[in-house]
Amino acid sequence: LGAWVVFAAGISNLAMFQGEMSSDAFQILGMAERGYLPKMFAKRSRYGTPTWGIVLGAAVIMAMSVTDLSSLIEMLNFNYSVS
Repeated sequence: LGAWVVFAAGISNLAMFQGEMSSDAFQILGMAERGYLPKMFAKRSRYGTPTWGIVLGAAVIMAMSVTDLSSLIEMLNFNYSVS
């Protein structure tokens, strides 16, 4: 039973990450459509997906994945204090 719970938690985390990345890409698309970001991010693929928003989100994740945990926590605390 314990192995199944760990497996289900792993699948749940992957799905949550995918959903978060998708919503981030559509937020970038919406900001570009309203003029807050360059128009390049407002382009959709032929399937309606925000291609450049996905690319930007993946680039930010890749850039942050090479930092250590304490630096990530410092960046989050700074963002929370500014907002």
